[in-house]
Amino acid sequence: MFPGGIGDIKESRKDEIEVSDWAQNLLFYQDGRFAKDKLWCFFTLNYIYRRRNENQSRWFIKDFVGTVPPTLSELKEIIQSGNTSFIEKLLYYGKCVPGSASYWRSKKAELYSWINHHIEQRRGGPTLFLTLSCAEYFWPDLKRLLEDFVLQCEGKKIDFDVDHNAFNIALNDFAVVVQEFFHLRVNAFFEHIGLKLFGIKHYWGRFEFAKSRGQIHLHLLGIVEEASDVNGIYRQIHQFKNDKEEQAKLLAAWARKKFNMTAEINNDVKTNEADYSPCKICLFETKSLQQDQFELCMFCHMHQCSDYCLVKKEKEKKKTDSPTAVQEVETPKRRNCRMGCGMESKPGNCDTPGWPLIEKDIIGKDPRGFKKLCLKRNHPRFNQTSLYCLQSWRANCDVSILVYESDPMNPNLAEIANVTNYVITYACKGNATYEIEKKQVQDFTLR
Repeated sequence: MFPGGIGDIKESRKDEIEVSDWAQNLLFYQDGRFAKDKLWCFFTLNYIYRRRNENQSRWFIKDFVGTVPPTLSELKEIIQSGNTSFIEKLLYYGKCVPGSASYWRSKKAELYSWINHHIEQRRGGPTLFLTLSCAEYFWPDLKRLLEDFVLQCEGKKIDFDVDHNAFNIALNDFAVVVQEFFHLRVNAFFEHIGLKLFGIKHYWGRFEFAKSRGQIHLHLLGIVEEASDVNGIYRQIHQFKNDKEEQAKLLAAWARKKFNMTAEINNDVKTNEADYSPCKICLFETKSLQQDQFELCMFCHMHQCSDYCLVKKEKEKKKTDSPTAVQEVETPKRRNCRMGCGMESKPGNCDTPGWPLIEKDIIGKDPRGFKKLCLKRNHPRFNQTSLYCLQSWRANCDVSILVYESDPMNPNLAEIANVTNYVITYACKGNATYEIEKKQVQDFTLR
């Protein structure tokens, strides 16, 4: 990686350089050796965090903790006596370490504060829960970018439309290019669609990587201020709080006008080619907007159950003849779709019935626990979406309009917290609770 030892971070330089700047420069080095080396990326990230923590450790010990036991044995004795103040201070400090459990708990608290702040400023709670996925195999701009990067690094001019194997290798070797492109695409989307068209004035999001294929995607909460003002849609539907049908009618009309939301497939339109992907072209290249909408819906938003979404509980509790006695029994091997498409009819077949058809717009409950607008659906596999979002993003994108019961002019903070709780937990998921992490650190120290 460093022939002759040249280019290492500890090399003598005229001007001091930050480790992060050094790593960023090498990541896009002209021959691509660092971008392709997955071990180097993890090693460097670990080195950056360890160095940052070491530089801050003096402050932690001297100014934050104050006095600490001079030896590890004495520290163990204090912890065993029941005094866990040092562990608690260590966990609090851990929020400064990106990716740690403490870090994501602090981000969760930050998000709650963000919501409360905007409510106090009379901007209302979050309006949208938005997910943007990556279509790395189809976006033409990304393909051209990778072709140029391979040419720069390896001196090879490859047409990825012809050599699919080389394209797959490039996606894996230069994953950092894909991620940087995704970030730039998200920024462009919000500049032209999110802010100008949707009217999203404030948002909070988290980039993460799918467990299945490891690719980047975005979860985001957005606030559309006009939805909560004195003449906004939330104010209008609150006036019909006892008439759910009228609420759904008003909200559906607003959603269709504002976001071009739909859960219906236009059966009058037919696809041109069986292997055609509408994600491969830009919106300005389309000859028919209606045709483009249909093809994107069929390609991106037809949910087919698989091992990814199907789950099975190992055991369930079942009451016996005794009102108090409970026994554990094995459940059938059939799996249930966590997206709400039901249970497969035969074990392992992935043949769920799909979402129920809806004859009219309703305010329903998402399988994940929050209320949202559910538009009338004419196909059991079609996932509700915003056509404006889908046609501009040109990949799978989930748009959910959150619904509240309280008056937007005098919002119930507890209700908004309850509605957004899952979304927040989902956006900040995958990390240990405070008590679990405390026990882990305590056990590690005592060992």
